[in-house]
Amino acid sequence: SFLESLPGLTSLDLSYNQIQDYSFLESLPGLTSLNLSSNQIQDLSFLESLPGLTSLDLRNNHIQDFSALLPLLQKGLALNLEDYGGSGIMLFGNPITTPPLEVVEKGREAVLLYFEQADVFGTAPLYESKVMILGQGGAGKTTLAQLLLDPTWEVKKRQDESTLGVVVHKNRPFAHQAQEGVNIQAHLWDFGGQEVQKMLHQFFITQDCLYVIVSDKRSENTNFHYWFQIIELLGPNCPVVVLENPMETKHVNEDFDLYSFRGQYQRLQISAREVNLKYINQRAQADWKAFTNELAQHLSGLEIVNREVPRVWRQIRDGLQAMKAKYITLDDYYALVEGLALPPDTRKMTREEGQQCLAYLKSLGDLTYFEDRELAHLIFLDHNWLTDGLYYILSDGEIKDSSGRFTRAQAYAKWDAKEYSEVEKGMLIQLLLKDQYDICYETPSQKDEFITPLLLPAGKPGIWPHTPSLTYQYRYPFVPHGLFSRLIVRLNARIEDEKRWKTGVWLSHTAQGQTTRAEVEYVQHPEAAFELRICGEPAGSQEMLQFIDHELENLHRDFRNLKVTRKVACVCDVCKAEVKAGNRPFYHSLDNINGRLANRKYTVECQKSHQDVSIGQILQDVYKEEAAKGTQFEAIFHTLKEMGMSINQINNTNNNQSSATSSSSSKAKAKNEVSIEIQISQVIREAGKVKEVLTKAQQKDLSNKGATAEDLEYALEDVEEFESTLQEAQQDKEQGADVSEGTKSRLEGFWNSLQEEEAPLRKALQAIRKGRDYGVGLARTYNSLATNLGLTPVPELALKALEKL
Repeated sequence: SFLESLPGLTSLDLSYNQIQDYSFLESLPGLTSLNLSSNQIQDLSFLESLPGLTSLDLRNNHIQDFSALLPLLQKGLALNLEDYGGSGIMLFGNPITTPPLEVVEKGREAVLLYFEQADVFGTAPLYESKVMILGQGGAGKTTLAQLLLDPTWEVKKRQDESTLGVVVHKNRPFAHQAQEGVNIQAHLWDFGGQEVQKMLHQFFITQDCLYVIVSDKRSENTNFHYWFQIIELLGPNCPVVVLENPMETKHVNEDFDLYSFRGQYQRLQISAREVNLKYINQRAQADWKAFTNELAQHLSGLEIVNREVPRVWRQIRDGLQAMKAKYITLDDYYALVEGLALPPDTRKMTREEGQQCLAYLKSLGDLTYFEDRELAHLIFLDHNWLTDGLYYILSDGEIKDSSGRFTRAQAYAKWDAKEYSEVEKGMLIQLLLKDQYDICYETPSQKDEFITPLLLPAGKPGIWPHTPSLTYQYRYPFVPHGLFSRLIVRLNARIEDEKRWKTGVWLSHTAQGQTTRAEVEYVQHPEAAFELRICGEPAGSQEMLQFIDHELENLHRDFRNLKVTRKVACVCDVCKAEVKAGNRPFYHSLDNINGRLANRKYTVECQKSHQDVSIGQILQDVYKEEAAKGTQFEAIFHTLKEMGMSINQINNTNNNQSSATSSSSSKAKAKNEVSIEIQISQVIREAGKVKEVLTKAQQKDLSNKGATAEDLEYALEDVEEFESTLQEAQQDKEQGADVSEGTKSRLEGFWNSLQEEEAPLRKALQAIRKGRDYGVGLARTYNSLATNLGLTPVPELALKALEKL
């Protein structure tokens, strides 16, 4: 590689390549900044030869084991899991397994603590996983679970009752197919398949497990697309076995179309087997054996089954299972952790280390706990007890008949029949509410009265009687069951006059004497989307959008692989008229807007009117920069910052364009004027960077690098004069005048001087670290401006001189 001849290189960007082997980087020990994002990297061993790194971008690769990062973390580099922005070590978009993702999400200190645990206590696999049994009601899921536990179990023609919620059967052993004498402990999760029960699936369906979808081979009974989509969303890259159980042959349809589904869901490892569960000890015996062998094979290959974790975590898991309790307190757990029987020369586990084990066991499905202050002192060990209590509310006929409205007394009476204590009933109410399972909310007008949005009526209360000033949309290729009902729970504090239905809600909020209203609606045509229509003054509309967006983005975090396209309504005259008439406008994707901005394009075409619309006008009054952190608007503001621009600048310059005459030649001229003004701002920004680095350099002695103090002073004066000349050009354009010939001459003179080897600025940039980058950045930005102003671009000799610094 030619890079091997550049041992002094300090900064390198190799993003968006398909390079898998980065061993050549070992010849670049001086690197301090390295961008390897969006590649095919799996192995990080090359980092051993790069001890000086202070910035490392590894986003969107295929790295599982991050052990090689330990030296950099020990030096103090921070971890960053954001998909844009940030500093330190950036890891977004990797299938992290070591340390477990639950640890990495807690940051650098947590990762260092994990590696210390591994070093002190040693590591070993837990050899356990979940088998998630899914499918529509009545397909035979419970029958399958019972037969896996006991093949002699009597199969009835039809189960009298469908599974309520989730039934968990722990520790069904499967022989490890690659390690003799090792059993894998599989926890069988039998999920109820009724529509109303699907909401809670999302809290228990996870990655790193084995899925079985049971079908009775009747197409009207098995919604394969739903199950594959929810698994792909919550548990991608997992094996999925479709078990066809033809219970009633007279209704059986054609065989499962395996290859078609494999083509549509390529992230899943889909296979299919047919076993008539009624006859596994008779004519279907061979089919049953082949099926169970396949389950064992898949379990043996799961990474999480064979993952090395601190050895003491097995002791903690076994200790929790031995308690056989419905739930314990956090103090009980800490007593277990601190009382572990360890070798005499081994220190005790700390509570912080115990917390890491707790998070990992939660991800495995061994237990459930919440960080909410009302419930943080409890750890739930019995999933059956927990989910039964939650599902009683969703399945209660009286609550359904009252459109999801119930009282605390009603819920308590239901739980009394199942012998829940007063304390336990209080726990369950907390779990039903906002920020836990989001099943219901307490009505603000009536204490101890609750609404379950999932059971609301389908009918809309009427036409929303307001004209939107801001229209926004979240578009989804797949919407997880219950996502919108959870959103209603999150928004309940602003619901207006109880105007809510199964797929929508009206909101209102008054601040500083101004009332802002919104309609939030789940629509499925032409595509699944959550649509927001907001009516109010600009500041109030922004705040309302931010309130809704904040709650929805928090829900999105429960679905790491959820695909969402965020769109804002067009503001052309045609679309404004459509909105006013109650029709849908054209929506502009924020991804498209950000991409256009990054490529210095400041308008976007409306596909309804085919007009070019100012991006500044589209984004005006939509989102405040200070509220954008963690949202997609953060990426847009980041792009604008990199460009030295703001929404107002784009909006103002495009307003200048729209005020020009309607003739095509005038429009073209106006557009060019806008472009020139923007480009001048960008060049001024780049010049400011050079000024800043020169000012800092004056505090150092660079004479040994060829730049005296006098050189630095003259160089700074040259750049200040260049910047002043640019500002004159900017004033000319703002006043609608052409840039004067004198201004043009001074700009060209600045670049011509750089062709001379003894030019102070050239010597200064050569002596300053990254001076070449600043100089080249300024020159390239200037060249775009020069073309539009009719100036000669930076002379080739000057540009080459800068590039060779």
